[in-house]
Amino acid sequence: MALVRLRRDPWSALDRLYDDMSRALSTAPVRRSSIPVGGAYRGMPALDMWEDEKNVYLEADIPGMEPKDIDVSVEDTTLTISAEREETKEEEERDYRRTERYSGSYYREMSLPSSVDPEKITASSKNGVLKVTLPKRKKEVEKAKRIEVKGE
Repeated sequence: MALVRLRRDPWSALDRLYDDMSRALSTAPVRRSSIPVGGAYRGMPALDMWEDEKNVYLEADIPGMEPKDIDVSVEDTTLTISAEREETKEEEERDYRRTERYSGSYYREMSLPSSVDPEKITASSKNGVLKVTLPKRKKEVEKAKRIEVKGE
């Protein structure tokens, strides 16, 4: 059996394809309408979450929402934020070339740490930012308890 030598680098075709794709994408126009709205994707508000010794804090961007349109609920250890923004009526006299303002529903669900007391959660909204304060349960210092070992 004779060995056949490859005279071309087997990876050169992939290198050329990569170069062609890079060149094509670097000159492609950006479509502004494809940019995500409302967080990671349309309908999911972006949020920040942090904690200190007493509380867990959450801030979510929900632009254009009135407090009456926002629902914050807790079930077991799951916090749910949902809101509905009605579509604005377009004026008949206007000749719209582009509309990007989002109308529809927002929804976000997250697991809460077991240290959160669901009975004491508060929420407020101002300037398109929802602020939720999740107080932690007070840790009761448990005293060591001796357990008697019985013989059989």
